[in-house]
Amino acid sequence: MQFVDTPEPIYITTDEEAIAWRDYYATKPKVGYDTETSGLDLIRDRIQFFSMADESTRICAPVRLLHYFRSILEDPNIEKRMTNAKYDMHMSHNHGIIIRGRIADTVIMDFLLDENREGRHGLKECAKDYLGLHMAKFKDVFGGEGGKKKSKDRIVEILCEVHVALEKQDVNHATRLLVEMNQCKGDAAVLDSIEKITNSKNDKKNPYRYKIGTLLSHARKHGLADKTHGKHCRALDAANYMGFELGNLKAVDREPYLWILTDRDIQVDMHDMLLEQLCSRVEHDVDPIEMLTLKTADYASLDSWASYMLVDVLENLLSKEEIADEDNDFYNLLDYYNDWYARLIPAAYDMERLGFRVDIDECAKLEAELKLELGQLSRKITKAVGKLLNPSSTDQLREYFFTKEAGKWRDIFGHPVRVWSDGGASGQKTPSTKKEVLQDFAERGSEVAQLILEYRSVKKMEEFCTKFPTVADANGRIHTSLKITGAKTGRWASKDPNLQNIPTKGEVGTLIRKLFIAAPGHTLIVADYGQLEMRVMAHYAKDQVMLDAIRNNEDLHSKTAAFAGGHDYDAIVASKAKKESGGKLTETDKSLLSIRSAMKAVGFGLNYGIGAAKLGRQLNLPVVSKIVRGRLRERCPEAQALIDAYYQVYPNIKQFKSDTESYARQHMYVQTITGRKRRLPEVNSRTMWIRAKAERQASNTIIQGSAIDIVNAAIIALYENEEFTSMGAKILLQIHDELVIEVPDNDPAIVARCEDIVQKAMEEAIPLIVPLEAGPCNAKSWGDAK
Repeated sequence: MQFVDTPEPIYITTDEEAIAWRDYYATKPKVGYDTETSGLDLIRDRIQFFSMADESTRICAPVRLLHYFRSILEDPNIEKRMTNAKYDMHMSHNHGIIIRGRIADTVIMDFLLDENREGRHGLKECAKDYLGLHMAKFKDVFGGEGGKKKSKDRIVEILCEVHVALEKQDVNHATRLLVEMNQCKGDAAVLDSIEKITNSKNDKKNPYRYKIGTLLSHARKHGLADKTHGKHCRALDAANYMGFELGNLKAVDREPYLWILTDRDIQVDMHDMLLEQLCSRVEHDVDPIEMLTLKTADYASLDSWASYMLVDVLENLLSKEEIADEDNDFYNLLDYYNDWYARLIPAAYDMERLGFRVDIDECAKLEAELKLELGQLSRKITKAVGKLLNPSSTDQLREYFFTKEAGKWRDIFGHPVRVWSDGGASGQKTPSTKKEVLQDFAERGSEVAQLILEYRSVKKMEEFCTKFPTVADANGRIHTSLKITGAKTGRWASKDPNLQNIPTKGEVGTLIRKLFIAAPGHTLIVADYGQLEMRVMAHYAKDQVMLDAIRNNEDLHSKTAAFAGGHDYDAIVASKAKKESGGKLTETDKSLLSIRSAMKAVGFGLNYGIGAAKLGRQLNLPVVSKIVRGRLRERCPEAQALIDAYYQVYPNIKQFKSDTESYARQHMYVQTITGRKRRLPEVNSRTMWIRAKAERQASNTIIQGSAIDIVNAAIIALYENEEFTSMGAKILLQIHDELVIEVPDNDPAIVARCEDIVQKAMEEAIPLIVPLEAGPCNAKSWGDAK
């Protein structure tokens, strides 16, 4: 086993120590930094302990001393090395400190080095894999490794109590915490009583919930109180235990003292007194305060030290990974991090920090409407199934959609199961009922699957309406957490709440978006790219027909339908315009629009690597199924004919996909327009479906990945535009190919100028051989800006 020589942890408590260490780190060009906090809320939670480190030192301190280190954290010339940097930036901001300087984030660096290390980009995983350093988990240190299971909330509470105990130098409090952390010796019954009474005392809903009778039982069990019999005797025993010195009263004289059993003040005092007595019986190898200090300092400061050391390793590996952009300008992944992600981190942080204002009153109204709709959908599902079925019950859905005969599972169509659950804690895998599975069933004609998908969509929106008021700050703003490495393609993700889940289209999506409003005295500028991925495809495939259509500002899908079916382009465009204006459609109009819709589905589907069978289900075309060697094989001749027709119109697209797959097989990776890599190790797999999936991911990554590169470039351009920011314009959100910006509306000229800057930044983000198109518009709500 590799041994890692780490510096000794140092816990500082005095102003003099803080000043000395501040002066030390002020001479360093880079420092590691980390925080231990009261929770994960970006705005509400606070730091309990912070830590700093370089290669040879690591310190930990209570938040009381953080202000001494402000000059270091805000120094733009000192690099900050962190893991999940935006979180620690928020926590520091909550104490009035704005972190400046180059940010080296180990999570993003590791993602850039190998995006397939899914689930292993965290600090402890990277420390083990790159440094050979095995770090204890938070729950094991503060929850008690090998001890009784505790909730996450309770473990965080223990951390906060550790801060209190160390600041007050409270030996009894420290002892109680060490008992909960499973770090004490002594009689098991004593330790058990301490933990139970402590948990009773710290119950959020009902603090000091153990009644005097229960406390007396614990005291009697450990010989700390008399044990007589009867209700009146318990009152006497409790009184004597608390030192009232009533002596041995006769039964007739005990009646006046029954109030003792229900007195709240005595109950509270008895909790504390009993805990103090029990703690005196706990065995310690070292002083409880000293032990708690060592554990806290070691755990916390190791995070900042490991982050510091990891950056050295990751930067070295990134610098050795050579890449090339589309112009064949060679550079390395470390340059890429500095050019792109180091500039995106502060932009994304500011978006999180500002938040997006929500109309809380309208949330309540929409929630009530969605509840009614859920009831209607639930009744439709019951009617379609023929019996009550809870659409939120995985077990009931599995029972409806799957059957098990002779040990083998089959779906409602009689086919073998294609998607399985992960098995959970038991490890026993069962047929999955996740969204993709139900979409597949719906495309095959299952009305129930379609209704359940609708139910889930509405339910998700209802949950948004329920959650928004609970997570909004005092100004009604919601602060989602943005992950700029949210997908292997490079697309962003968000959580708490996940705003990426809000539908871009449809009535429900529009209703939810209307809840998001501009702050008083401001308006929203909403701008999204027009057919961004199709333009990226045209850029790479260099198909002349597609290039001409985009350059001539023609409707691409109408053009595709016209060429593929031998129809008149102008007639299709006219039918589309008639539909958008609410005009009455003829049968010819409907036929032309149906063809356009089909070819649009083909175009977008091919960008995502769709197959003929899946496309056929989307278009309600007949799909032929056949089981070959125990696996389901499907084909759709009509959908395949549409795909072939699409490739006839745009032959270079087929060639681009073929060339991309060949390149991927040869190099086992592809690159986006900026040179960012997507590794595809399974592209040469001997298993056909695994290989086919990787081949689809190859072209999909180039198109999707390059599209997000363009959006990222636009964000950086806006964030670093001094004229734009000086007018008070701020980016609120990036979602899909769309940017939402808030700008003061006291002067229409400012709004108009900001729209011009936004449009220019988006359309000139990364030059393509076809023009990019972005159409900004302004409104008071996100939903009205469409």
